[in-house]
Amino acid sequence: MSLELTETHPSPSLPRSGRSTPVPRASRRAVEDGLLKADKSLRKYGVTIERALSSWEISPQEWADYIAFLGRLLKAIQAHPHDATLLPHSDGIASKLSQCLNPALPSGVHQKALEVYHYIFTTFGQGYLASHLHEFLPGLAAVLSFASLSVRPGLYVIFEEFIVHLPATDLRPVLKSLLLSLLPALEDDTGEDFERALRIVESLEGAFSPIGRADEQTTEKDGYFWQCLFLAVMTSPARRQGSLNILVRRLPKFTPAGHESGLTPTAHRILSPEPGLLIRCFASGLSDQQILVQRGFLDLLVTHIPLDSPVIQSKVRVEDVDLLVTAAVRVLLRREMSLNRRLWSWFLGPDTTADANGGKTTSVPSQGKRSIESNADRQLQYFTTYGKAHLVRCIHALFRRTSLDPTERARPFRICLSLMDRWEIGGSVVPDIFLPAMQNVHQYSLQASASDSSDVLRSASLFFDGVESMLIWTNLIKLITSQDEENDGDEDLKILPWIIQHFNVKDEEMVTIHIPYAAILTQSIMLTTDLSEPRMTTNMDNLSILLNLIPESAFSSSDRKLGEIGVDYRDSPPAELQGQIGKFYQTKSSSSSGVPPVGTQSTTSILWRFTELLAIKYLEAGSSDCFSKSTALILALGSKLSTLPEEWTAELLHELSTAVNSLRLDLAMPFPVVSSLVSLLTWLWTKVQPEDTPTKSLTAALQRTLNAQLWRYLSPDSPKYNVEAVKAIWQLQDHAPSADMTEVALTALVRHADAVTESQMVDHVGSVRRFMALWNHTVSSSADARKLPLTAARRASTMSTTLSDNKACVERQRTLTTPLLVVLDTLNDPTGPAYDAVSNWVRTTSSLEHILEIQFEFLVASASVKSDLAGRSHIEGRRLSGDKVRDLEYALNHFLGIIRCNDAWIWQCLENMTISEIDEESSRSGLVILASYCGSFITDETYVSVSLKRKSIAVLLALLTSPSAAELELLNLESRLLDYLTRLVVAGPHELQGPLLILITRALSLRLPVNGTARVHYARPRGSISLERPSQSGMPMNSPSSSSSVVAAPPLQLLDCLKLGFSSQSSRAYLDQWLLFLSDILPLFADSIFANLLPLVECFCKELDKIQHDLVALSTTTGSSVSAVPESAAMVLLEALEIVLSRAHERLVTDSNAEHELKPISQSRGLLGNVTAGVFKTEGPPARNAQANSRLTVTLALQDAVRVTVDIWVWCSRHTESENYDRTSSATTTYNALKLRSRTRRLLERFFGVEPLEALEVVISMWCHSTVSGHAHATLDMLHAIQGLRPKNIIPATLDALCSRTNPTILSAVRLSTQTMELTAVDVAAFLEAYLKSVEDDAMDEIWPDCTAFLRDVLSNPLPYRQVLPALLSIILLLAQKVDNTNFGEQRKMRRDLGDIFTRLLTATLTTMPLSHAEDDTLHGSNEHDGGVTNSYLARRDLGLISVLRSIVANIEVILEGQDRTMTTTTSITTSLISPLLHSKAFPGNLTANSLALLLQITKKSPQARSWRKELSDAYNDPRLLTSPVAIMEECWFPVLHQWTIHDKERMPELISRLVAPSSAGIMFGVGASAARLEADRKAQLNLRRICILLLAAPKDTFVSQLRDMWEKLVELFDANLSSSPSAAVKAELFMLCRTLTLSTSSIHLAPLWPVINDNLQAAFTSLSPGVSTGATFGNLALLQACKLLDLLVALSPDEFQLHEWLYITDTTDAVYQPPDWTPSSLSDQIAEHLDVDGLQESTRELAPAPVASTTSTSGRRRPLIDDPSSADKGDYEAMAREDFARIVLRPFLSQLSIHSYEGVYSMDTPDSATWRRILLEDILDLSTIVE
Repeated sequence: MSLELTETHPSPSLPRSGRSTPVPRASRRAVEDGLLKADKSLRKYGVTIERALSSWEISPQEWADYIAFLGRLLKAIQAHPHDATLLPHSDGIASKLSQCLNPALPSGVHQKALEVYHYIFTTFGQGYLASHLHEFLPGLAAVLSFASLSVRPGLYVIFEEFIVHLPATDLRPVLKSLLLSLLPALEDDTGEDFERALRIVESLEGAFSPIGRADEQTTEKDGYFWQCLFLAVMTSPARRQGSLNILVRRLPKFTPAGHESGLTPTAHRILSPEPGLLIRCFASGLSDQQILVQRGFLDLLVTHIPLDSPVIQSKVRVEDVDLLVTAAVRVLLRREMSLNRRLWSWFLGPDTTADANGGKTTSVPSQGKRSIESNADRQLQYFTTYGKAHLVRCIHALFRRTSLDPTERARPFRICLSLMDRWEIGGSVVPDIFLPAMQNVHQYSLQASASDSSDVLRSASLFFDGVESMLIWTNLIKLITSQDEENDGDEDLKILPWIIQHFNVKDEEMVTIHIPYAAILTQSIMLTTDLSEPRMTTNMDNLSILLNLIPESAFSSSDRKLGEIGVDYRDSPPAELQGQIGKFYQTKSSSSSGVPPVGTQSTTSILWRFTELLAIKYLEAGSSDCFSKSTALILALGSKLSTLPEEWTAELLHELSTAVNSLRLDLAMPFPVVSSLVSLLTWLWTKVQPEDTPTKSLTAALQRTLNAQLWRYLSPDSPKYNVEAVKAIWQLQDHAPSADMTEVALTALVRHADAVTESQMVDHVGSVRRFMALWNHTVSSSADARKLPLTAARRASTMSTTLSDNKACVERQRTLTTPLLVVLDTLNDPTGPAYDAVSNWVRTTSSLEHILEIQFEFLVASASVKSDLAGRSHIEGRRLSGDKVRDLEYALNHFLGIIRCNDAWIWQCLENMTISEIDEESSRSGLVILASYCGSFITDETYVSVSLKRKSIAVLLALLTSPSAAELELLNLESRLLDYLTRLVVAGPHELQGPLLILITRALSLRLPVNGTARVHYARPRGSISLERPSQSGMPMNSPSSSSSVVAAPPLQLLDCLKLGFSSQSSRAYLDQWLLFLSDILPLFADSIFANLLPLVECFCKELDKIQHDLVALSTTTGSSVSAVPESAAMVLLEALEIVLSRAHERLVTDSNAEHELKPISQSRGLLGNVTAGVFKTEGPPARNAQANSRLTVTLALQDAVRVTVDIWVWCSRHTESENYDRTSSATTTYNALKLRSRTRRLLERFFGVEPLEALEVVISMWCHSTVSGHAHATLDMLHAIQGLRPKNIIPATLDALCSRTNPTILSAVRLSTQTMELTAVDVAAFLEAYLKSVEDDAMDEIWPDCTAFLRDVLSNPLPYRQVLPALLSIILLLAQKVDNTNFGEQRKMRRDLGDIFTRLLTATLTTMPLSHAEDDTLHGSNEHDGGVTNSYLARRDLGLISVLRSIVANIEVILEGQDRTMTTTTSITTSLISPLLHSKAFPGNLTANSLALLLQITKKSPQARSWRKELSDAYNDPRLLTSPVAIMEECWFPVLHQWTIHDKERMPELISRLVAPSSAGIMFGVGASAARLEADRKAQLNLRRICILLLAAPKDTFVSQLRDMWEKLVELFDANLSSSPSAAVKAELFMLCRTLTLSTSSIHLAPLWPVINDNLQAAFTSLSPGVSTGATFGNLALLQACKLLDLLVALSPDEFQLHEWLYITDTTDAVYQPPDWTPSSLSDQIAEHLDVDGLQESTRELAPAPVASTTSTSGRRRPLIDDPSSADKGDYEAMAREDFARIVLRPFLSQLSIHSYEGVYSMDTPDSATWRRILLEDILDLSTIVE
């Protein structure tokens, strides 16, 4: 409308003015109002209409009321003056008519409403309709979607007679809406009114078509109709079927034509101005959920937009084509053949076979075949030219998506699998997508869970199985060869084994051709290229996998021997073969022909030769890992060959020998290299001929070298590979061609005469210690695997049996005999460097009996002089006799050396072992046998050697002075010795008289009577440090010597000396001597033991910590160098710890007995003997200070010992979980761990036996403050592993620890804890709960009595236990669950008792615990002593009262039986805990997620309880609830409120009833009226926000039944003005409610609300126009909420709103491509233009920036355009002047809304509903916008 109308007062018909005719609605309304006031008849007419409108009820109850109202309205309209062309109150009339077109009303009402519409349009003409189209069209737009057949004709008449005849300039803004309104009638192309509706659409098309029109501006309008139709298809899925019917009939074809542009003029015009809309239209149709719609669009795609269309080739961007192709290939996911056939037709082009034959089959088969082949070639060429690049690019894009949804990630594989149904497509595309597909699924498997990965792998496997083998390996060969380039191919190489592991690569062609070629190619690259160490390792792993896949059958020779073929290829350079294989795959991939470069037999020889070259290469390069893997490959390859040519093995042996000799043998080879060489050599020995002299010499040289290298790894100073080295030595022995090679080599190494090089000699002591390690791991470990003829009671060994074959064990012991004798020779020289090492070994080795057995066998064999001399000549007899004597002297020297070590273990072995003599059937002990032989050597005249007799006297004297001398009394040695002395005096030799007298004297002493104290010997059994040591404190701790002897104080330097000796690293090898020294001098300490106890224990614990660190380092790949044997040192230090604590405890018991000698000890249990349990807390009067200090000292020392012992035990149990765990030395590590674990377990058993409470508190402290993952669980496992520690022992001790910290008065002094550990009562309670969880349910009989008794004690006086009451409640839940899982006891009685205890304890808890501590994490107190450590295991546990009650209420049925008891309990919790929280002054800030979770559980368990309903109702009605944080409201309050509305159906109706209609203030004026209005506003605002909260809290469409009531209240409250009560201030909340309904209700249910929403939205935006009188009724906040509602509606775009969208924004291409002289018709564009035209744009630049954000995000989700940050002060908005607010806040939003909406539709982004919910919730919870 032109503004000149107000000056000239023309006819109200309003002239047209071209494109500029759309006039702002406010201006048009002002003109009409002026005409209405100026004409009296019009005023009277307006009053009549107003009276008719006022008869409208807000919500008529019957349909007859609607018809009656329409009759009155029609009658009033018909009363117009004859010359009137203006309808007063047209907006009100249109609003009422649109409400009468409600889908819920019957068709009669609809017909009557259309009758009124028809009369208005007929009476007032098209000019009036054009100017008021925004009022009348919204009501008509949605009718066809629900109209009955009787209603549709009337609507068609309105369209045909009025709407389609409007000028194009008036139809342009509403064209999309008109199309959407007509599409429902076009869905069924067989309907009776289909043609009529189609004609209307054609009329609209004609209005924007140049045909038959002489408009000078038609060129600009040519494609507008189709562009709007494309937008309708994109935005309205429900109406796509109707759009499809239009496109099928009216869309021109975009095939190549004889024009310059390649298209017909009509097709070219349709693409203007935006060709991308056509692509997006088809992409939307192809993505539809309806198969029929997809099929229709595919048909259109085939016929109208083929791949060679200029549209695809040149008119649109590549990205748009990719979008279309992606949508097209997604139809393959339907697995529908009808869709697939159409897609193939689009990709391959038309099938010309039938056309060429005229639709008939040819009579000549050859011609038909050629025709089919020609057509197939043409289709392949067509796809390759036009479609392949786009399809490959789209599939790559699908694979590049990073979503973790398995369904989404599996779709590309399913698409690719379907594409392979047509070889023309799959064969062209798969080569380009195979590797990206594999990389995609590999990357996904690293990120996703196992179940999700398996789902995707299933689809990928189907795709993989459908690809040809040649194509697969062509791509995999590319992976292998990529490392030869500059780029880093490590990641690609790692994909190869993953593919082999997860996909099927075992068909015949792969394993016989491709995999061998891949292996050869990998080998050739490794041989010809200098690769980095990681890449070499990766290649070796891949090579191993490839060779393992080749079956044995692939290596078999069919016609000639393997060694006679492939010689040329075997000698071919690797680079040449690499080129041949690469050329083969390039040729094969490009064509079907291609000759394999080598045959199967040649492949075998090449693989063998290249593997052999790799092994030699890496051996010479010193790459241990690669050489080990190469060796494994040779062995694997050799095992697959049925026959192996001798020249191959001989060649390999020769090259190995050459390579080893080229190395520096004075340096140690890496152990993996040595181990691999051993394995390879032993395998080669099975293949070569032993009689071959060159081979034998090479074998002997290699074995000597390997034995020398393995000898290095037997050093106890480097124990990492001890066990492995021993196994390797015996592996060589078992497979060596000569059985004596190992014995000779070992003997030479022990004698260090055969050094590794001539320039260096191995240290003799080191050689001896290496032999000890070899002996210990061989003889000791195999002792139980065979039955020796010499049986004895032996120590058990923790070492697993290396070999269980008896023959092999005997053979190995025979091999070690000669080296053993060489080692024992060192005992003859006490000053020698190796004497200490050998003597210590003899004292401690568990295989001492085997050593003695060897000596006895040698002795018995050498003693048979008489039998051996029989029948021999005198000279020969003398020579033989001399040899026997020398052998006897040699044997006695060894016995004497062993006996001089003087250890109880030696005497025990000699006494216990039994030996059968050759000439006697009976057997005697070794001690008796040795004494008998020595006596014979002395007295028998056969043995004339003086030196032999002296040796025999020395040995026999040592036996007689031994602790076991009493066993020799029966031999009657003194009589025989006296007889021989008589002969000796007569005949000589006289020099033996002195030694013999001493010997006789000692022998005679055996007959003397034994004194009571003289024969008391403390024989400490000594064992191997690798085995369990019997305690040093085995003698009774209260022995007379300890109580009656007076011992002087030790020297002051003694303690320092001991500490230095045990802590010095240089004394590690001599710890046994230090341990003996300690045990001997401990009695010197006497009372000063307490003063020196803590330093000694601290020293031991510190060293044990270091040793544990060494053990950890030794078990990892980075800690192979350890200076000493940590395992043996740990065993000695643990025994030393035990000795010291035993001595201190013994002294403490002695002192306690002296003080309380009148009090008998009731029960005695010893740490290592009989010691009183709980002796630290003996009953009686308070001890003296010295006595108390002594007890405290022993307690602290015991706790330190427990700590370090538990640490070692935990590592032994979890040593395989160490970081960088070295599996190459796993046998040694496991060996050490098993021994230490066994030793520490027994030590802990003794600690817990003597003082369970103090030891347990140490464990509790370690559990509480554990910071390493898994250590806390390992600590609990330790308690279950200790023998004798049952729950019946742990539970009482834990309860004593708890009572000692809460209520110590109820405990006796014996049960009180010293509380030296930094533990709180909560720590102990938490441990108790964790321990009970770890206990098996079957142990309820041990748990139940103590726990229930303790709980009853707590109930008798709960106040001291108030800190741990929540934990006790949690323990009750745990007990109830265990009772529920078992059949222990009387179930009903136990449940009833437990329920009673829980009820009483809950009452006590709620009574005694302050409410302020209910939400606190009570475990924080456990960290008050450790500097606030928060990463400990205990700090991650939550035992606060509310957290505990949350778990209890969730499982309340396990504890309480019956709903009544449950309701009583929940009521008590609600009354005592929830109610104070909800009524607190700090509400709602005092409520946390836990408290609300507890409330949620209460609502679920007791839905009928009134207590929580009342409390929740009060909290809900509290305005402070709206100050809750958004996160708490959404995550915690919403579930609670949802449960509330489920069980209280009247909540929503009651809230709606609170909303009262606006009323005038009446006669009240001034302060009273203002206060009443503010109060009414506040109540209405709060109630509206509460309604919004309930709507958001419930699932979608929960409150559909209350929509009618909400609609009525919306209509009433939107009529509020500034003076009503409530006033217009509530309109902001009304718009919030509209936003809430849009998000929480399906669009189909919102149909009755659209008239109300449209009227008020338009009124709100119209109020921004100048001269509008109603502008004051919409404040700044209401306008802001109206903008947010519009932003939400535009983004979500409900189907019904799309019909009205043109009212607010430009929803067509005009938003971006605006024609010349275009004037906006949408409200947002008009208002934005008006605010710019006012000349205020410059001033806004000086103000704050507009809160406008981007509507799209990087994830493709549309977000709100208007950005209203929560930090913004709404008070500033409200205080701003209306004009400033409109310019600063609203204008940027309104000016960009249309273009951003178009961009969102064009980008096909989906709305981010979660963001809109969050922003809405922030507005609802902003109390600053509520009136005060």
